Amino acid sequence: MAISIDSSGLDRAIARVFVTTQESANDIVDYAANRFVTEVAGLTIRGAGRRQGAGLAASAAAAKREHTEYLREHILKKRLRRWGSFSRPGRLTSAQWQSLHLSQKESKKYFAVAKRRQGELAAGWNSAAQATKAKVPSFVKKHGLVHGTYAKRVFPDSVISEIRWGHHKGDHGNMKVFSQMTLKNVIYKLENTKTKLVAANIRKHAAKNRH
Repeated sequence: MAISIDSSGLDRAIARVFVTTQESANDIVDYAANRFVTEVAGLTIRGAGRRQGAGLAASAAAAKREHTEYLREHILKKRLRRWGSFSRPGRLTSAQWQSLHLSQKESKKYFAVAKRRQGELAAGWNSAAQATKAKVPSFVKKHGLVHGTYAKRVFPDSVISEIRWGHHKGDHGNMKVFSQMTLKNVIYKLENTKTKLVAANIRKHAAKNRH
C-alpha cells in the first residue's frame, strides 16, 4: 500500500526559492527531497510501533532500544499465545498454560526474528533515501529497497520528484500523518530560512551528489 498527500504547498515553496536564490530547479528539488526523506524516515523510526501514549522516542537509537525492550517483555517474559489457541474457563494448570503458550525455545526463536525485522516499516523510505542521499540507520537500511519507490523527471520547464512509501502489509503507524507533518516542516524551513543560507545548503547538497 502506498500513501498520497497534497504537495501543492511544497511546489509553491520551491517556486519561491527558485526565484529568490536563482539556484537550478533540479538542485532545489533534490535538496527539498533530501530534507523530506531524512525527516520523515526519522519520524517513522521514532514514532511507529510505540507503546500506547509513549509519544516520539528521543532519537532513532532510543527508539530501537525501547522497542527491543518491548519485544523482550512481550515475547520472552509474557510468552505469546499460540495461533489458534482459545481461552479455557477456570484456573489453568501449569501444563494447560504451557500448552497454550510458546515454549521458551520457541519464544527465543521468535524474539530473534522480531529483532531482525526492526526498521522494516521505515525501510519503505529506503529507495528515496538512496536516491536523495538521505541518511538512515543501518538497522533500517539493511532491509533494502523492497517497499517504496523514488522517481524524478526533468522537463525543460519543470522538475518532478515522486516519493512513495510502501509496505506489503499495508498502511501502518499513521504514515500519512508522519508524511504530512514532515512536509509542513520542510515547507516552513524553506520559507523561513534566510535566502543566503538556503542557497548555500542547496549548493552544498548538490556538490555532495556530484561526488
